[in-house]
Amino acid sequence: MDKKNIIIFFIILCMLTLAGCGEKPQKPLKEDSKEKISEHLEKIDGENEKLIEEVEKIKKEREKPVIMLEDEKSSNSKNEEEKGDEEKKEKDDTIKTEDKILKRDKAVYTMWENTLKKVELIHQEWNSYEQEAIEKGASSDDILAFERAIDGLALAVDNKDIFKTLIKANEATYNLARFFDFYKGNIDGEISRIKYYARQIYLASALNQTLDMDGMLKNISDALDRLRQKVRLEEKDKDVIIKLHSSIQDMLKTFQYKNTELLRIKKDIVLENAKEVLEKARK
Repeated sequence: MDKKNIIIFFIILCMLTLAGCGEKPQKPLKEDSKEKISEHLEKIDGENEKLIEEVEKIKKEREKPVIMLEDEKSSNSKNEEEKGDEEKKEKDDTIKTEDKILKRDKAVYTMWENTLKKVELIHQEWNSYEQEAIEKGASSDDILAFERAIDGLALAVDNKDIFKTLIKANEATYNLARFFDFYKGNIDGEISRIKYYARQIYLASALNQTLDMDGMLKNISDALDRLRQKVRLEEKDKDVIIKLHSSIQDMLKTFQYKNTELLRIKKDIVLENAKEVLEKARK
């Protein structure tokens, strides 16, 4: 980032900090003022989250190094018997390595099959929910955007494309937020947006893509403001919002280092805190 963008970046971070410090105590929202979210919508979101977790496991499995254990070779004073033994050892090690690769490939294949089943469930649940979404007020653009995301998701899984799958699943998360917004008294929509932004920052780093940080910071700030306005927590649970706010700040600060592994750690903390806020709000 150039000097101007860095200044803007830290100004917005300061705004986020001040907003977090100015948070006022809020009384719990009465249960009867919360509109029940469609079970189909919750299942779509749940399967999509499980799918992302499964693909991240695939990525981790694929990145595991296959270690070839070889004895150090001595170039001198080896008789024919010793050379023969070493050749046999090298051949055995090669077979063991090939077995490890085969076992890993089988495990990855099974994981992709499980991921495909989750895609099928998402499409089935969407078929059951689509009409309700329209009745709740979803526009044709809302419907089309989500269908493009899950169609792209199916194609990415079929092609076993890890990052394309994660991108499309994340797009689905973002589009689901619009449907969650139709159910009054719930914060699921804002939580979905925060999860989307956190993953988007991580994916941009992993794929070495440029990111409009000014726009991203504004979107996150807006989502946090709306979340604070909507969420109602018991006094003893209010610290979860502060934790979420702090973890988002930490992730935004680490983006400048361009270190994908560090961002992954920060992203996972944001997601865990977002999940905790949602769980506390549903109590």
